[in-house]
Order: sequence, then structure tokens, then C-alpha cells
Amino acid sequence: MPPSPAAADVLRRVTLRTREGARLTDFHRAVLQLPPGLIELEVDARAPVAPPQAPGLFHLALAYPQVEAWAAAVRRTLAAGLEFYGASDHAVSWAAYFADPDGQGLELAWDTPPQDWPWQGSQIRMVSRPLPLRSLLATLPEPTPDAAPPRLGHLHLQLSDLRDAHAYTGRLDLRVTQADYPGARFLARGDYHHHLAVNTWRVAPGTQRPAGAVGLVGWEMSAGAAPAGEWIDPHGHRVRLV
Repeated sequence: MPPSPAAADVLRRVTLRTREGARLTDFHRAVLQLPPGLIELEVDARAPVAPPQAPGLFHLALAYPQVEAWAAAVRRTLAAGLEFYGASDHAVSWAAYFADPDGQGLELAWDTPPQDWPWQGSQIRMVSRPLPLRSLLATLPEPTPDAAPPRLGHLHLQLSDLRDAHAYTGRLDLRVTQADYPGARFLARGDYHHHLAVNTWRVAPGTQRPAGAVGLVGWEMSAGAAPAGEWIDPHGHRVRLV
């Protein structure tokens, strides 16, 4: 079941809250080479920092259309000295995981050819296999000057209750594309592998996210068959459907 081309363009914009707007802006422009408007920042020098066991953003995934551009972005991010968590081959994508300058989860991804994705009927079978990142970075060339910029690939949230995944499918016109990954659900529109993921892997019962904390504020996405407008998700993120 190869994905429809438009299915990858559901997410339009993400809003993050930060204490240091200039630092994060420089990182987005110089290191990640993001196009303007993809990530908006709300700057609050007094914003509290949420404990890692609180619900909220697990990571934001950026998808680089060309593997050479992905490798170059990974090289720049490693050179910037940010915390590196590892890399995986998910059978639908290659992914390298970092913390951004605010300590928020960041995935740099390249989608493998859609005809090779492991669909079984309407369900995808993503896995986490070792990725030979060192050899890939050593052998992949620099991208051409006309390489396409990255886009928003997916958002991965951590929830206090996995049953809340149903709130996202119902309100955002998403369907569950993988339900057999322990402690997680993967959701998408069309035949993409996932635009949204949720998990409960590290959320501690009763842990609350402080109001106005550093991290994810909300996101904008195409409405699809859902009604346009704004929606507040189960953990207070503002979602705008257009």
C-alpha cells in the first residue's frame, strides 16, 4: 500500500515556547536549515521547564526529502554539540535523535522509498533496527544546492493515558496505522506511516506539566474531513485545523 503523495503534507506549522528565542532561531536556520514559518516561537524568559516525566512533546520530527540533505543536517547537528540519543532504521525511515537547544526531543528523518514500506493490509509494521550512522555519514555526499528543504514529518507526544489516542483520531481525521508497538500508537491521514504518534513510555502517574512551560504549544494541520477550527487536545496543546 504505497502512500499517496499529498499524505505527507498534513502538518503545516508547529509552535514552540522557548526562553531563548535568538538561540533557537539560529539553530533552526543555520543547523536545521528550516524554511521560514515552519516552526513559530513564543518567547518567555520566565517559562518553567517541565519534568521529563510529564505529558507533552516526546519529539518533533523533521523529514528531509533527499537522503543527502538528511545526512548533512545530521552532521551539522552533531557538530553543534547537542545531546545525541542514537539512530534507528524504522523500515519506513532512517532517524537520528537529538535534544534541541531547549532540551526538547528532535528527530531528523529521511523516508525510505514508499514502495518498500512494510504494509500488511491497512497496518504499517514499523520496527527499530540499528542504523549504521557512522558509515552513512562518511559515504553520503553533500546535497546539491537545489535540494528541497525539510518539512514537518510528524509529532510524537507522550500522554498520561494511551486511551487518549482516540481523541486525536476522532477530532483530527486520523486513523491508527500501527497499534502493536508496546505502549504507543501511530496515527496518520491517508496512507502515510504516521503524522502523529503517542506513547506512555516515561510518563509518571500524576505528573503534571506546568502552565506555560517550555516546549510544544500547539500545531496547525490541514483539516481533511475534520471540521476546521481550533481544538485543545487532552494535554492543553492548541491545534488549528485549516
